[in-house]
Amino acid sequence: MLLKQGLMAFFLSFVITQLSADDMNHENPMDVATAFWQALAQQDYKLANQYVVAKDQENFLKEMRSVLKELKPLPEKPDVTIHIEEGQLAGRSVLSNWVPNAHVGMVYQDGRWWIKK
Repeated sequence: MLLKQGLMAFFLSFVITQLSADDMNHENPMDVATAFWQALAQQDYKLANQYVVAKDQENFLKEMRSVLKELKPLPEKPDVTIHIEEGQLAGRSVLSNWVPNAHVGMVYQDGRWWIKK
């Protein structure tokens, strides 16, 4: 019975995670940046990788895991700001309540915003 409840909880958690990643507004850079940092804070690297541009996915999160091991844990509620010049298709996302200069690049590609190296 306990195993059945555990499997059900895992399944529901998986479904909720998938829905939140698929149903969010990928055209809003703040939504994408916030979802990415929250996934990293929860150590959900598979979910975080869904927000990374395809050409960077293979190595980006391996490198992030390596860097994250050497730093203090990410805050549970990331304070995210984005810096994108008006009319530009690239910028960066800054996590202001963690370590100094914590940021990742962002790019608008294929009709949505992505995290990039």
